[in-house]
Amino acid sequence: RDIDSDSIGECALELKPSAMAHLVDREVAGRVILQPAPGTDPSCKRVSYSFQSLAGLVSDSESGLGSHPGSFHRLVSDADAAASDEPLPRCRSASVSGLNDPFAALSPKRQGSYSPRSRVLVKSKTASMQPSPFTPLVPDNQEGLVVFDENFKTFHLKAGASQYSFCVDQYGSLEHLHFGNWVGTGHDLTFLSETDPALTFEPAPAGTQYSVGELLRMIEGEESVNPQQLWMLSTHMKDKRSGDWHMARVENLTWRLRNLWSRNSQEQEATVTAQQVLKVLEKSGVPLKRDDAEITGAAPDHTAPEHQTDQRGKPGRQGEKGSKLLEVSEFGTGDFRTPSLDVCFRKDGSRLLPLVYQHHRIIAGIVPSSSGLPLLGARNPEGAQTLVVDMIDTYTEMKVQLLYTVFPDISAISRRVVVRNSSRLGFSEVDLTKCMSGTFDFLTDDWHLVSLHGGWACERQITTRRLQEGTVHLGSNRGVSSHQMNPFCALTAGPPSEDHGHCYGFCLLYSGNWLMEVEQTTTGCVRVNAGLSNTHFSWDLGAQEAFESPECICVFSDKGLGGMTSTFHRLLSERLIAPRWHDLVCPVLINTWEALYFEVEHHKILELAKPAKHAGVELLVLDDGWFGRRNDDTTSLGDWKHDATKLPRGLPGLAEDLNAMGLKLGLWVEPEMVNKDSELYEKHPEWVLHHPSRLRSEGRNQLVLDLTRVAVQDYIIESVSRILESADIRYIKWDMNRALTDAYSAQLPAKQQGEVYHRYVLGLYRIFEVVTSKFPHVLFESCASGGGRFDAALLAWCPQAWCSDNSDSFSRTRIQMGTSMWAPVRCMGAHIAACPSHQTHRTHILKTRFIVALWGTFGLELDLTKVSQEDLAEIKELVALRQSLCQVTLHGNFFRLPGFGYPGASHANSAGIGESHVFAWMFVSPDQQRAVVSAIIFHRDTVGKFPSRLKLRGLRPELTYDVTEHVPTPVEQGVFNGIFQAGGPRFKHQRRLQLTGSVLMEVGLPVHFNFDGDSLLLELKVHAATPSRSDAALGHFGSTH
Repeated sequence: RDIDSDSIGECALELKPSAMAHLVDREVAGRVILQPAPGTDPSCKRVSYSFQSLAGLVSDSESGLGSHPGSFHRLVSDADAAASDEPLPRCRSASVSGLNDPFAALSPKRQGSYSPRSRVLVKSKTASMQPSPFTPLVPDNQEGLVVFDENFKTFHLKAGASQYSFCVDQYGSLEHLHFGNWVGTGHDLTFLSETDPALTFEPAPAGTQYSVGELLRMIEGEESVNPQQLWMLSTHMKDKRSGDWHMARVENLTWRLRNLWSRNSQEQEATVTAQQVLKVLEKSGVPLKRDDAEITGAAPDHTAPEHQTDQRGKPGRQGEKGSKLLEVSEFGTGDFRTPSLDVCFRKDGSRLLPLVYQHHRIIAGIVPSSSGLPLLGARNPEGAQTLVVDMIDTYTEMKVQLLYTVFPDISAISRRVVVRNSSRLGFSEVDLTKCMSGTFDFLTDDWHLVSLHGGWACERQITTRRLQEGTVHLGSNRGVSSHQMNPFCALTAGPPSEDHGHCYGFCLLYSGNWLMEVEQTTTGCVRVNAGLSNTHFSWDLGAQEAFESPECICVFSDKGLGGMTSTFHRLLSERLIAPRWHDLVCPVLINTWEALYFEVEHHKILELAKPAKHAGVELLVLDDGWFGRRNDDTTSLGDWKHDATKLPRGLPGLAEDLNAMGLKLGLWVEPEMVNKDSELYEKHPEWVLHHPSRLRSEGRNQLVLDLTRVAVQDYIIESVSRILESADIRYIKWDMNRALTDAYSAQLPAKQQGEVYHRYVLGLYRIFEVVTSKFPHVLFESCASGGGRFDAALLAWCPQAWCSDNSDSFSRTRIQMGTSMWAPVRCMGAHIAACPSHQTHRTHILKTRFIVALWGTFGLELDLTKVSQEDLAEIKELVALRQSLCQVTLHGNFFRLPGFGYPGASHANSAGIGESHVFAWMFVSPDQQRAVVSAIIFHRDTVGKFPSRLKLRGLRPELTYDVTEHVPTPVEQGVFNGIFQAGGPRFKHQRRLQLTGSVLMEVGLPVHFNFDGDSLLLELKVHAATPSRSDAALGHFGSTH
């Protein structure tokens, strides 16, 4: 092609136009030699580029990076360029709207340097570089959160104050080096693996990823071969495996092969058969390895070539892949730990997938999901950077893309995987049977595992264990994230501590079947795999199709579990929850369930609304029973039309009456389910998950709709939209009251039945995305028989979730302690419920129920028409108090408070780790000017013994705080043990305190409890006038309460 000489300086280029077009059009790997023109500066060197790289070059004068007129620099997406110390030129932000296949842009051909249909080989000075259609490379003026050190082939990701580093080893694997406090770039961290001892009898990787046999396998399915392309392919292999003596010999052989056919043929692009190539290779002087001999039938030659290098001189651990710390692990290639991926190639039944590094890109922002999965930064990508590392199986050309995203000032890494079937060798039919979002390997330490277990009405109980050799499996195969286990775990170096020690937290953004594998090997090293459950999972990955995993978050903290929790809370609040809800103060609501159950008649609802409004309630939520013929749980799910008998004026009339009283209307729905006794089921019995030839199992008298069907998704979207359009509804409680069974979709072919569970979740995410986008003013709360689907993923659409159907104060304290490990307080649905508790029949004072409900969104779930006037007046005062404290409790920094308790084995377990009957927590405003402190005792069986002092956290040591105690404890009047005790409200402290933050955190507060279920609520405010140093140290006592 004609190339403007100004755009290439004084460099002369000789290239047959048709040949270049042919090669670029077919993505052929090859090299172009750029030779300085005669008469130019002698210092100009001859340079070599691949065709793909050449397509994205810009000249010296444009980039300002060249040192002589004959050079070319700054490849747009070449790994070398992306890894260079200088920033890439003129990369800017790009819109992602309207993008149909964002992951298509992850392919190098779509990254800006090379397009198979483009004929622009060298850009002119005036031509502007086109950014990627989905997100740009890192711009010049942006801080580099991702750095590639070309000298040591090492990636460094700056995640807040932490650093995540890994390298490309001599075999092309990605070896993990460091995840911890920031140590800086420029260090040769590959020394970390050099001194590790070799393990006897452990297999080592092949000395090379390419061989003559490999080259033959690449052409064995072809009827004819272009010798020119064959030579270019081998040249590309040699370049990617620089220093590989064997591939250099193969490249030389194919060069001779090319010249031989060029001389014997009239046409330069003559083709030959694979058998002819085979014969030439057999007659060549290149010694064949064992796998080559198996193909050719030649006798193996065990003589080592004279140019073979000593593998012991190469950096990195000496071959034992099974003991390396890896970023991704595949089955059957020497790593016997649980793998990251499992595939099956139907062509030959092989499950081998040896992956080697191919190239990488560093991208500003995030790479959008191609399948609708929730992602951190999807709505707020500002400042984020994403590293995309391409791994490839050189035999089948199956590609695996590892995506790492980091955000400024947050010590967390998010990871996910894209598996792309780009095979051209008859391996187009692939079953993907396991796909972990991230593999995290750690060296030996005193590792302890923290996880969240439980069941219905006792979700997310904190469980700890010291790791031993073997594998711990955490997960759910119920189709939902489940009550039984939560998609979260943490590793701590040493016994779990709230305020010190290294800690790594893992949270999976997924609402279906999930798996976390925590394996400690005989070496003491630990691997954590997090991703989709591989039970009943198999994805039919067709040719040129891609599969993406959910996102996994890994948080590092050097300040124990408390530091990990703070990072999770900030990350999810800032980067996952929709920006329109960032400053949300959840409305005080009353739910009709425990007050009316199915008897939700118009007049009864208004009777409940009157005292609710008097108490300060802002929103009334109409729970189950308002639709169809729903008088019990056996009928009408799926028929989302109001019951005219119960609601003669319908939802619009109810909303009007509530609005006239100053209340908003909220609504309960369960759109994913259907009863057999319903109009929907009679019309579409095929719309439920079931095998048509088998009996079906039911749960709560209901069946699960097949959300893999687009028609079902559209029906739910239409039904919910019709409801929200019919009346002024400001809140939706989205429930889901049974797990998935009989997970068979009659619409999918047999080979795709392993996709049902995942496709169900993708369908659910599509429904949420459409509905919440259509009604952005409606607040959605997720629910699944309580906390059966309380996972991070749904926070992308539902900024709050119902913690549990159990609102008993004791039970809720443990549930919310566990939930707070990763979930922000503002997301935790918590209410003052009826007393005695409908779940445990325990009785608690109203103060204690209030304090626990304050630790969440806050609402009421009791029949206010049946409470006494005295209690109603107290509820009104408590609601008003909540309104004055909610900015701190909902948007402040949360701290669990350890070290508080009575003598005994459970002493100091007040932060939820281990057995305890005493718990304490607090909230601190972002500016540290205000704080709210809570504590509760379950069982006071230590009469006559004193508890330790309650030490606070998160305050500014130099500031003085006014300490105010709210809500006195009611004490009965009478004679106890022969001593008269005056009754009435009683505070823990009879004086108002003024104490510095240092005193409150280092000395603490004395707290004494009077009876089982007693509690404490304190508010701290910075004192207007700073006291003297002596007063600050000793504390100033003011007026009594």
